[in-house]
This record gives sequence, C-alpha cells and structure tokens, in this order.
Amino acid sequence: MIERHQIHYLNNWFKQKKRKPIILRGARQVGKSTLVKNFCKKNNLVLHEINFEITTLQTLKNLEGLDIDLVVKEIEVKTKHTIDSSKSVVFFDEIQANAVALQALRYFFESDKNLAVIAAGSLLELTLDDHEYSMPVGRVEYLHMGPLSFFEFLKAHKEEMLWQHLQDKNYKVVAQNSELLEKKLREYYFIGGMPEAVSTSIEQDSFLEVSKVHSAILQTYKSDFAKYKTRIGFDQLSKIFDIIPNA
Repeated sequence: MIERHQIHYLNNWFKQKKRKPIILRGARQVGKSTLVKNFCKKNNLVLHEINFEITTLQTLKNLEGLDIDLVVKEIEVKTKHTIDSSKSVVFFDEIQANAVALQALRYFFESDKNLAVIAAGSLLELTLDDHEYSMPVGRVEYLHMGPLSFFEFLKAHKEEMLWQHLQDKNYKVVAQNSELLEKKLREYYFIGGMPEAVSTSIEQDSFLEVSKVHSAILQTYKSDFAKYKTRIGFDQLSKIFDIIPNA
C-alpha cells in the first residue's frame, strides 16, 4: 500500500466534532479513491461508497424537498450497511456525474447527523457550468491531490531512512548517500508520481511495464477531451496535449 501524505489530513478531519464534507480535487488516476479506501481500512471505518458513474440515488435527483434522512436510508440500502457517524464514512465517488449530489453536500453539513462525507471528482468546473450551479461555499472544504511527491516516492520504495534524513535536513548523511539519492531521483524522473506507475515499478521492476502504464493513463486523459467540446475543438486540444512534452 502506497501511503499518501493526505491521509494525515483525513485523520485530523475525522476527529473534528463538526465536520464539513471534503471534496477531493485532482486529475484522474492520482489516487483519490484509493486514498479514501486506505484511510477507512487503516482506521477500521465502514466505507459506504456510491460511485455516481455506475449508481443512481433516487433521493439525489433534485434539490427540491431534499431529505437527508431519506438520502442516508437509501445509501444504507445500496451499500447494505447501517451508517454510524462515529464509525462510518460516506464516499461519493465520481461526483461530477451528479451535479445535484455536489450541491447537496452543504445539506449534509447543515444536518444534525454529523456524518463524515467525502466526495471525489474531476472536471468539477465543467459540471457546475453545464448546470449553472455554484460550489457550496462555506459548507465544504477541499483537499487537493496530485501525483506522488519525491518524498512519497522514496517511502513507497522502502527508503524511509533516506527520506527521514532529507526531512530532518541531515545533509551530511544525505551527502554520504548521494549515489543512492541520485539513482532514486533518476527513477522518479522516468516513473513519475502516478500511483499505478509507481506500484508497477515496485512490483515488476520493469521500465517497459511502467511505460505501458504511462500510455494507458495518457489515453484515459485523451478520452476526456470530448467533455471540453463546448470550449475548444477536440483536434486542437489533442494537438496541444501532444506537443506539451516538447515545450
């Protein structure tokens, strides 16, 4: 399991007496969903996951007459688990597929249930523009995720001691291990920080397999270009994307 530093933020968030729902922001495949699952597993919490790309909640089809109690009951039926605010996390994945659910986050905060609600999604601005909604300002908080940092990369590769010396700025010790550090930095430059690529490098120790993962991720990104069609042509966006490595 690759540990992300954002898990410490979630640990502190869950301990708060009055939690705001958290929206995880970030590009596709940076590990948003995996972070939530690992957080729940590490803290023995029951995960109630609703992926809006494959599941529909009848109680979240419109905001008019929204009843959080009914929403919670439907989630319990869908996930087959009772929701306990002290032991459960409600996770709305791919929330960009349901603009009503995005708007409804404020009502979870305003209810007296104090539920731990996490939402994850990409292209949220497009969802809001298409439905002429605005973000529920003041009723939610945001946590950004990107690819693994170099420090996270070192920890994933079991170089905790080197990582710790860097964190502690023990530069004399770091200098004594400069060859190892340079080797890991070169690997990081090639592998990058996308979690699947890092996991593949650890499990298979093959740059060829890592390259295949890179290609698959790039294709996933290109598949999203059609969602921008009202703002810029698909061909133009593809050309821009293809020349970025040479810029």
